[in-house]
Amino acid sequence: EFIKLSDEKSQYINNIIMPYFISSFDLGIYISDKRIINENFRYPYRMLECLACGLPILMIGNVGELARTIINYKCGIVLEEKDYNKIAKKISDTIKDKEKMALFSYNARKFAEKVSMEATAKFLYWFFKLIIDDRDF
Repeated sequence: EFIKLSDEKSQYINNIIMPYFISSFDLGIYISDKRIINENFRYPYRMLECLACGLPILMIGNVGELARTIINYKCGIVLEEKDYNKIAKKISDTIKDKEKMALFSYNARKFAEKVSMEATAKFLYWFFKLIIDDRDF
């Protein structure tokens, strides 16, 4: 059973098949826009899951170190655009560029191989502390 219903409001994917599920997409989308209601698109571990599967990242909004990682390791694109039509055009243009997508995918996987669990844990601690300290309550 690939998709299980955990309760009436949400679904989750069986962890065993998660890498296959993630790898079936063209881009991993990471949205740092506070207007987004679905918080799942804002968690850094989602981005790391995508990178581990060799999935290029489309980051909407600049999240400091995360954005620098995407840019420096050439494993996706970072958009600070707020116009959703322009974002859709950039997504379409990027996906059509097979050579660029292959490079992003290769670099994503290489980056993920380079990152250890300890470094990831330290990074996530730092990042979530940053969010908590900066959060509007």
